[in-house]
Amino acid sequence: MSLFHIQIDGLDAIFVHIPKTGGTSIRKNRQISNVRLFDPDPQWPKDVPHFTVLRNPFDRAESAWRDFRFLRPMTDLDFISFLTRFGMNAAEDQIINPRSIEHHVAPFTHSVHGLSYAATLLRTETLDSDWDDMCSGMHCRTIKLRRERKCPDNMERAPVTLESIELVKELYKDDYDFLEHVS
Repeated sequence: MSLFHIQIDGLDAIFVHIPKTGGTSIRKNRQISNVRLFDPDPQWPKDVPHFTVLRNPFDRAESAWRDFRFLRPMTDLDFISFLTRFGMNAAEDQIINPRSIEHHVAPFTHSVHGLSYAATLLRTETLDSDWDDMCSGMHCRTIKLRRERKCPDNMERAPVTLESIELVKELYKDDYDFLEHVS
C-alpha cells in the first residue's frame, strides 16, 4: 500500500496512491511538499484529509499495458495476454510487491492499494476540476497539476474488442461495482 503524507500550502493531507491513476502527477508536483511514504499503523493521522484518485478500469488496464510494454519495457505481450498473465493469473506475493507489474494491474479495490483509507475520491477523467474542488475545500490555493509519465498520443493503443472488454470486465468486476455505487 502506498500512503503518502503530503503538504499543500502547509496543510497536511494523506494521499492513497493507486497505480495508473495519475498519482505520480500529484506526488511529483513541486508545489506539494513533505511527500513521504508511511505505514498506516500506528502513524495514520486520522484528523487530516485523505484522498485517492480512481480511473476507468479499461483505461487503467491499458495504461499499465502501455507503460510496461513501451515506456519501461518489461514485457512484449499483447494486451489480452498481458491482462491474462499479470491480472487473471497474478500471485498474491507479486501483487503485494509495489515494483511488480501485478501490483500495477491489480484492481484498485484490492486491499493492497488501501482504497478503504481514502475518504475523498478524485477521478483521473476529471482530475483537474476534482483537484481544484478538493483544494478549495481544504482552503488552500489551487495548484496546477503537470501530467507526469503520460503515454504519448501516437503510442499504440489496446484493441477495444469484445474479448478485451469482457476480460477487463471480469478482472475489474469489483472496481466497476464500486464505481457504480459511488457515482
